[in-house]
Order: sequence, then structure tokens, then C-alpha cells
Amino acid sequence: MSLLLPTGFSSVSEIVIKRSRFITRVARVDDEPAARAVVAEARATHPQARHHCQAFVIDDAGIRIARSSDDGEPAGTAGVPMLHAIDGTGLANLVAVVTRYFGGVKLGTGGLTRAYGQSVSQALAGCPRVELVTRTVWAVDLPYEQAGRVSGAMINLGAETVDGGQTHLVDESSPRPRGESCRGSLLEGADATATAPRLTGTSPPLRHGCQTQGSWGERITDGLPPRHGGQTTALAPESTATQAPSMFGRGESLSWHWCFTFPKDPTVALARLTAGTVTARPIGRIQREVPVS
Repeated sequence: MSLLLPTGFSSVSEIVIKRSRFITRVARVDDEPAARAVVAEARATHPQARHHCQAFVIDDAGIRIARSSDDGEPAGTAGVPMLHAIDGTGLANLVAVVTRYFGGVKLGTGGLTRAYGQSVSQALAGCPRVELVTRTVWAVDLPYEQAGRVSGAMINLGAETVDGGQTHLVDESSPRPRGESCRGSLLEGADATATAPRLTGTSPPLRHGCQTQGSWGERITDGLPPRHGGQTTALAPESTATQAPSMFGRGESLSWHWCFTFPKDPTVALARLTAGTVTARPIGRIQREVPVS
């Protein structure tokens, strides 16, 4: 997997060589139209400049797409050295545009080649890097009285809650929708397109749903409609969560529905913690950009 700039990242830097200004814009892009939009933005920002040389590299499902343009500079003196500079970083899914203002001193073909390559190399040198990590998302229904102990132990073993842990308390006796129906940044899973209204509310993480931005990507929810006249009951802070069963009058029927990732199959760990009474089910996969030092 190639290294990437973070999603949405862009930067502008400048070097001056023999009075010629080389203004370099680099940005994360994930397809050709996005790359060409960055080039258009550079042209619009510097309409008086004669040259807007460009290079971009896109990793399209393992297929490398590379494009470059000298934009009026002598052939091979701008786009190709810019592309070589990108390749030298090991980065993909980025575009570099170097806008040149002529300073009155000709640099020659060798000078131009070095200048354009140096512009991109310096622009990328201090940029943050990330890599995409794909994890399976698991879902588990934990008995209310065991939820804190089991989820805490799983977190100590490496589990990470999807969507920051804000989920919702729902009557266990209500009909469960067919399938898992979590949605958001799931990459796979037949139930990733549920269209029912999202629940809203506050922690602790209880059945059904995970609902806000979290450490593993975009929002993910099971889409179960709110009960009790269409109103979702928001829980008190976790310290008073033991009062939650009285909201429904059937405390014994409540459970926590927890969406999480784990470094490996969590079956064995859950079996040990719950004496085999609870099992997790995979509901899809989710990607995360992990910073690379």
C-alpha cells in the first residue's frame, strides 16, 4: 500500500532561483478530475504566470495512473522531473502544480529540470504521511450488567469502539430489523445501506447503534427508528446509567449493542470473558488513515 497525504491536505510553498519564482502547490487527490481541479485553481490564482507545470499520481485499485505536463516549458524539463520527485517519496494520490514567474534570467534545460524537481521535493519534504488500514467491524450484544466489564476488558486487549462510543439505549424486546444495518464508512457488508432514520442521543454505548464521528472513520449507525412516540431517550451521564432500565420498566431485557474493531477475531477473547454466552458477528469493514512518522 502506497503512502498518502491526509485526506483534504494541501499546501503551497515557494522557492526563488535566479529571480524566477517557482510556486508549488501539492494536494491529496483520489481521481483525475480532482487533480485537474487543483491545476485549474492554480491557474486562476496566478493568471499572469506563463507556466503551470503539473504532475500527478493516482493509485486506482492497484493500477498506477501518472500524468505530467511541461505547460510550455522545453519538453522534458518540468513535468517529468516533477513526476520523478513524487515517485521518490513513495506517495500516491497527489498532484503537484508548479507555477513559474520568469525572472529575466534563462536557466537552460538543465537548470529548469533541477528547479522543477527541487520545487516538488521541497514541497513534499515536510508534508504529513498516512497509510490506509482496513479493519473488520464487529458487533456484539452484551447483557446490560456485563457491558462495562466486558467492553473495558476488550479495549484493554486492543478493541477500538467505532464512532467514538456514542450509542443508544433501546428496549431489547423491540423487533430487531433484519441484518445488522450499520452504515457509514463500511467498505463491505450487505446491510451498509439502511435507510431508516438515525437514532440520536448520548452515551453509554447501548443497543442499537453507533452514531457520531469517531476514531475509525465516518459515522456509522444501524438506522433503527426511535421508539416511544418517536422520541429517543437520552441517557444521563455514565455515572447514573444504572437508572436507565427504569425508563422502560423492563431492565432485564436491555443490552448494549457495541460496534468495535479488534486486532484479530474476537471470538476467543469474548468467550473467555462471558463464559461463551456472547459472540460477535462481522458486519463489514472500515478504513482508517493512520499517521506515519
